[in-house]
Amino acid sequence: MAQDYYPLGVGNVWYLSSVPTVIIDRTVLDDTEYYLTLDSTYQRIDENGNVFVRGESTSEYVWLKLKAGMNESWEILYHAPPHA
Repeated sequence: MAQDYYPLGVGNVWYLSSVPTVIIDRTVLDDTEYYLTLDSTYQRIDENGNVFVRGESTSEYVWLKLKAGMNESWEILYHAPPHA
């Protein structure tokens, strides 16, 4: 059985940069299940290995393509989450 490169689950932590991504909850927005991160973004993975990210009031975008082909690229429409 193949292991996920980016398994979403409450309590999981990844260090993709100097700031860790921490999954703190699982929720449903607009009839779609997402995992809420500590930095107030919502993430989900579809059956094609695309990791989608959105804010509470913003639309989702493809952040990562876990099954991307060699030299494949995509546009990231990043909206920084608000910080206190």
